Amino acid sequence: MFEARQASKFLAIRKNKTDKNDARGLADIARLGRGTVSEVRFKAAECQRLRSTLVTRQKLIQLRIAMEGNMRSLFRLNGGKLNSSYSAAALRRNVSEELRRLRRSEKIDLTEEVAPLLALSVATRAYIEDLDKRLSKRAEEEPVCQRFLDIPGVGPITALAFYSAVDDPHRFRRNADIGAYFGLVPRVRQSGQSLTRTRISKIGDKLTRTYLTSAAKQHLRTANSSLALWGTDLSGRLSKRGVYVALARKLAVTMLAIWKSGEHYDPYHGTSANKTRMGSNDQVAPEGSGRLGNRNHH
Repeated sequence: MFEARQASKFLAIRKNKTDKNDARGLADIARLGRGTVSEVRFKAAECQRLRSTLVTRQKLIQLRIAMEGNMRSLFRLNGGKLNSSYSAAALRRNVSEELRRLRRSEKIDLTEEVAPLLALSVATRAYIEDLDKRLSKRAEEEPVCQRFLDIPGVGPITALAFYSAVDDPHRFRRNADIGAYFGLVPRVRQSGQSLTRTRISKIGDKLTRTYLTSAAKQHLRTANSSLALWGTDLSGRLSKRGVYVALARKLAVTMLAIWKSGEHYDPYHGTSANKTRMGSNDQVAPEGSGRLGNRNHH
């Protein structure tokens, strides 16, 4: 199977769009092969189901944010304020308190407008919390994801997103190719002697790319590793966003290498000199201790 958008552009070369011309175009694509149009790989049914669950979770999070943003706007418009809530119970309590305050001080009753949004938001939060528990359990049961969780900053959601997006690690001949697969490499513009590298391509799975970038931020803040040191060294040459993207690409390469080799994460793999550079008196997290800290992150 071939990538639909690229195949469509190839077929658009012909002036007239007819069934006969489309058939000839598809035959040409099949004859020329992947050198002209990228092939699409069918993932295992397990990865497809897991990917569907992750996409559903992301849609529900966006819906929850929209509903709670609407409630905040209603309160702000009437002189109120809705505090941040980190659980469904806290959200219900904060909304109820603010409704009572507005009735008492401003003589305004927003119950009719806010109650439906609150009920939907609380139900959505409860479902997402239950879904996160199931996904965390799923990550702990998968041996590959267990090894991913040893990497500081990589939590169950990031591990499962990477696992389901890649499916088969051996289809990547080089580990470095995973960066381009997730759109984490710069675009290249070359003409004659001119060579320009622009922003990253953002081709590929946006959801996994976002999780990897978030994991890179957390890794840079909390990890004691050669990757974190490498990211810190980049800070003088790149913007914060550029450092996060570069580190996300490195994390993806590291995760793919761990998957292929079957080894566990080593924060100083192949960089013994960095151990000395970090200092012998620095506190290094014990083996596996980073996994507990990852539970609160994607």
